[in-house]
Amino acid sequence: MVLDTKLFLAVLGRSLAILTSILILRALTMRLIPSELGKYAIITISTAFFSLLFVNPVASYVNRKLHAWRQGGILLKCLGVSGLYLVAVAAAGFLLLLPFTGYFDKQWGMPTWQVLLLISSGVVIVNANQTLVHFLNMLDYKREWIISSLGSLWLALLLSWFLSGNDPSAVSWILGQYLGMSVFILIAIVLFLRLMQRENTANPMSFKLNRSGALSVYMFSWPLAIATCLYWLQFQSYKLMLGELTTLDFLGLFTAAYSLSAGIMGAFEAILQTYLHPIFFSKVSQTRVDAKGAVSKDESDVWSLYASRVIPASFVALLFILVLSKPLIHLLLDSKYWAVQKLVLLAAIVEFSRVVGNVYEMAAHATMKTRVLIFPHFIGALSVLLLLPLLLWFYQENGLLAALVMANLIYLGSMHIIVTRHMQTKVSFGHFFSKNMFIFYLGVLLEIIASQYATGFTAKFVLLLGMSALCLFVVLNIIRGFR
Repeated sequence: MVLDTKLFLAVLGRSLAILTSILILRALTMRLIPSELGKYAIITISTAFFSLLFVNPVASYVNRKLHAWRQGGILLKCLGVSGLYLVAVAAAGFLLLLPFTGYFDKQWGMPTWQVLLLISSGVVIVNANQTLVHFLNMLDYKREWIISSLGSLWLALLLSWFLSGNDPSAVSWILGQYLGMSVFILIAIVLFLRLMQRENTANPMSFKLNRSGALSVYMFSWPLAIATCLYWLQFQSYKLMLGELTTLDFLGLFTAAYSLSAGIMGAFEAILQTYLHPIFFSKVSQTRVDAKGAVSKDESDVWSLYASRVIPASFVALLFILVLSKPLIHLLLDSKYWAVQKLVLLAAIVEFSRVVGNVYEMAAHATMKTRVLIFPHFIGALSVLLLLPLLLWFYQENGLLAALVMANLIYLGSMHIIVTRHMQTKVSFGHFFSKNMFIFYLGVLLEIIASQYATGFTAKFVLLLGMSALCLFVVLNIIRGFR
């Protein structure tokens, strides 16, 4: 019963976050014209580079050790050190970007110093906000997590809408986002201090910054840093390439389409992670890996059980976007972005491969052997960097579609082969043929038939709500067995 309550709170929180994200995407496309949305994409992609390369690997280590530090009574001290590291990364990012001070202005007409400040401050603000809110969920403080996550989204939206009213630019919108997040960073810090004071540890661990501790973080993080850099090259860098090879307007249209698919797929992924990640890491922390990194059968079984639920649930989200792409575009995007259906379908496939790739990455996180991730991400990044310019040059938009689909299929194939060999296990795809999935397949078929006759807005909206409810029902039934 407790688990069911936690699942309900997880779904409630994420469902409200999805509705808020829908409103944010609609507001963003109403405020910004395609060229400004293209500039917005360039700033966020550049911020993501520093986050993925320098922050995410260390954050993954913290994620892996979170429960052990909590039990040892040193969680706040470790998070404090992590915060100082985050500030150091932002300062380093600012210095690394100084040689490119003329590039942003010359290439895209963006004030250089504004861009540098937004990127470096975004590394701190975005990551601190996401990490603290995520840890509230990981530590099972569901109520506090819901308040912090939703409050941050709403305040950021209101401030962005207000600031971009007189100046509908990418800079104004992003500044509003940062201000809203900053407020809830302070609130989350206060919550952490109060919540941790309630927990008394009988035998607290000693806390000391030393060479062996730093080496442990480094050995875990450096392969992951290389893998995440390659991840950025595969899933983000091509957007900068589009800005170079096409126009800011096309990049803005692509960003709107990708944001729609990524928002829905990310929302499904977040629901799954909110419920499954605390259980997964708790189970993994009770298993053992020997000195040579050999995987225990229990650990292998935990990951296999996790993968066998997340992959079919993600496939549900993919079909949801593919079947309902047109009404979703009309509902979530402003009218100047409605001619992007083909791009939305492409983005859904790319996002599905990203989510499934993240499932396989959890195996490396569980065993603390992140080096296995380097080769699949190298293959994926190389495929994108070779195929995209070539096919885009010869076949324009259709070449973009073909290049990204082919590159992501190659990436998933290599990830599956390498990770399953490393874990010495197989992924069960039995849920694809379960009773719940057959109900869903029937619903998809009926949706396709009904959409041919549903011409009015009300009818389309009812079909969208019905399909959303069916997807949620199927996903919940798939993941409920992971305990």
